[in-house]
Amino acid sequence: MGLVSGIIRLQTLKEMELDLEYKIQTLSQTKMQLASQGFELVTIGSDLDPESPEVKQLEQRRQKLQLMEKKIDAEMLKHQNMLKMAEAEIESAQKIVDNSIKRSFSYG
Repeated sequence: MGLVSGIIRLQTLKEMELDLEYKIQTLSQTKMQLASQGFELVTIGSDLDPESPEVKQLEQRRQKLQLMEKKIDAEMLKHQNMLKMAEAEIESAQKIVDNSIKRSFSYG
């Protein structure tokens, strides 16, 4: 791989890394919002009769929120694994670029 193509690859990988970090951050914020909504549902439901239809409806909503949290956790894990792979690939690409620079500018 030549120096220019190595630099282009490295730049592409760094863009991918930033994109994955942004997605993880967005998912984390969404998960915190869902947790907050779930807490609010529990707080609202504590004032009601446990046998009332409203409490059952709140419980169903809380379960849906928990399911959404689990899906977000799975998505975050997927992105975190992809981020680790991208970071390893960045290290490899950086070594290739460094070696290419050394070869290009060494005399002898």
